[in-house]
Amino acid sequence: MKNSIIIIMCFLLTSCFKDYEENLIFKDLMVEFQDAVVVNNAVGKTYPIITARSGEHKLQVNLLGGVSQTAQTIRATVIASETTAVAGQHYVWNDEGQIQFPAGTPISSLDFAVPNLAPQTDVILVVELQANDQVKTSTNYKTVGIRIRN
Repeated sequence: MKNSIIIIMCFLLTSCFKDYEENLIFKDLMVEFQDAVVVNNAVGKTYPIITARSGEHKLQVNLLGGVSQTAQTIRATVIASETTAVAGQHYVWNDEGQIQFPAGTPISSLDFAVPNLAPQTDVILVVELQANDQVKTSTNYKTVGIRIRN
């Protein structure tokens, strides 16, 4: 009798637990900047600031929630209120800020170039990923700042 009561109590206690693993699975397609995931946010900002000097640069962009069976195009836009860099003078977008994810590919990049800069150049470019009809943006990792200096 005692054993059956113990078994019933164990069953009742364990059957009430929620399966939290389900909360950890991304069900929607989302994009994020890899640098926003692995680099700490700048003081007083909700995004990290990385440094770029003259040359070609690629910022890795991750697609979460699986891979898309169709090609996806995501745009990166400049947050003007946070940016002091001037397009064409301090940076040049490759593909006009578009990020291409071929079908079945979970990683792409935002490509840009920094031309040779005048001495003492130190400006900030802040970019943010934009969602499309099928792909959302990761709220915490959609923005990155780029300190452009020579």
